[in-house]
Amino acid sequence: MHDSHGISLSAGMVLGAVVHAGRGGITLGAIARRCGVSASSTSRMVAHLEHSRLVRRLSSSGDRRLHTVEATTDGIERWEAFSRTVEEEMHRFFTTRTFAPEYRGVVARLCRP
Repeated sequence: MHDSHGISLSAGMVLGAVVHAGRGGITLGAIARRCGVSASSTSRMVAHLEHSRLVRRLSSSGDRRLHTVEATTDGIERWEAFSRTVEEEMHRFFTTRTFAPEYRGVVARLCRP
């Protein structure tokens, strides 16, 4: 993923959480919970995405200590390309593999959104 889109899979997950949050953004804590990663990892990935101009941090009008993260236009475009690649790769993987009958149900459950 990194070679074709300039971001790692985990940074892509973070970017996806930010894009799906929409206008107004999402807090770092909410990103960490959605992605199942630590707050420090989330902070590092957001810093990388911000440096790449894919997201921007916004200060809360009510509390200057609170920041939200919002996707830029470039970030939304990168996410759309990234997510298409992930879908294509997953489709290719799952259409070329066979799973033992006892694991098919497990695989199906893991692939549900």
